[in-house]
Amino acid sequence: MIPKYPAEWRTQSLWKKRFYARYMKWLERLGYTVVTLVLGAFVFAFNYRVDDVISADKVAIKAASTVMTLEEPVLVVRSMVRSFDEVTVGEPVLEIIRGAEAIDRYVAGQALGRLGAKTEFAMPKPEIITAGSAGVFVIDESFIGQVVDQGETICEIRNYDELELTAALAGQGVAAAKAGGVAKLKNPAVSSPNSILVRGKTAGGALVSGRLFSPEQAELIGSSVKGMALGVRDDLPLEVESLVQLQIDADLSLGSGGGENSIQADPPASSQFQADVVVGKHLAVIQFARLSQAKQEEVNRAIQSALNQRSVVDWSGSAQKVDSLSGLNTVFQVNAVPSKGSSGSEKVEGTAISRTFEAKLKIKSPSEALKRVVRDADVLGQTVTVRVELKTGDRPIAMLLLKRS
Repeated sequence: MIPKYPAEWRTQSLWKKRFYARYMKWLERLGYTVVTLVLGAFVFAFNYRVDDVISADKVAIKAASTVMTLEEPVLVVRSMVRSFDEVTVGEPVLEIIRGAEAIDRYVAGQALGRLGAKTEFAMPKPEIITAGSAGVFVIDESFIGQVVDQGETICEIRNYDELELTAALAGQGVAAAKAGGVAKLKNPAVSSPNSILVRGKTAGGALVSGRLFSPEQAELIGSSVKGMALGVRDDLPLEVESLVQLQIDADLSLGSGGGENSIQADPPASSQFQADVVVGKHLAVIQFARLSQAKQEEVNRAIQSALNQRSVVDWSGSAQKVDSLSGLNTVFQVNAVPSKGSSGSEKVEGTAISRTFEAKLKIKSPSEALKRVVRDADVLGQTVTVRVELKTGDRPIAMLLLKRS
């Protein structure tokens, strides 16, 4: 054993000798600390668990509705209730003529009446339709006086006390998704009919709305900038053609007042709601190329039967005929659903092109403000959307990071 290192092994630099003599102890401690932290990070990464979440963006919130359809054509004579008015059970809502023959007779009778013809032509009397449930009556105004085909929705009764969503959820843990869970709804947004968004700061907090401007006002603002010259780097000289979007930030001073035409403000972006997963089903699009020999031969025979002797016109315009096929390669993309049981047959290895869990959700005890937002948006033909997140399990953060890498 060598009691001390030979001189040629040791540095000859004076400042290095001084540095090592004074700080070597701290350098050793720093090294031990770094190694300890690295080992601790590994232990932490394999013990700290994070949620597996599947999600979907821009999912529309809809009111639960009862739809009225008939198995025969219907002429909507008139609506006895305005669209988006409240109705009660049994309240008359529509006058209709049911059936193709009755519709023809009714239309013919109306035509004869307009011409002033005197005839004993018997017109069918309109049938009165009543509301089957209480709620908000909704009908497309363009249907009035028109014939609605059989099976097509004539009108509906919406219940804004029950708000629902249908989301195609995707993510790493989608295979573990099932009905009965509770999803989080985040980032609510209301579409704007005018593409003008107002973000106001008030004493009571933020006020956000995309419906404070009428179409006429939006057009006026757009016309004020139309034709303005624009300078864009490395581009042609441009000018404004039309307004796409305008965002307005302002400090608002609010006072008491308002009326029936008041606009309901949008929900804050930080709002969160909860929804129960009522039902759900797994959907997948799978791609595969390798089949068993017997199945591949069956597929090849079907392809040859379909293409053999088929006439085609090639790109040059000349007519050709398929005489024979060889070197067949097949790649399948199929819709897949969970198996009901093992069939005992050999499994085909495939790759998932898309994998989702289609869930129907129901919002838990929606607030009055949310009900008003959804109803006002429906009246204007707009939508209220949210981001849906559903927890399907958890896993160590190290496994999540390794999978992403």
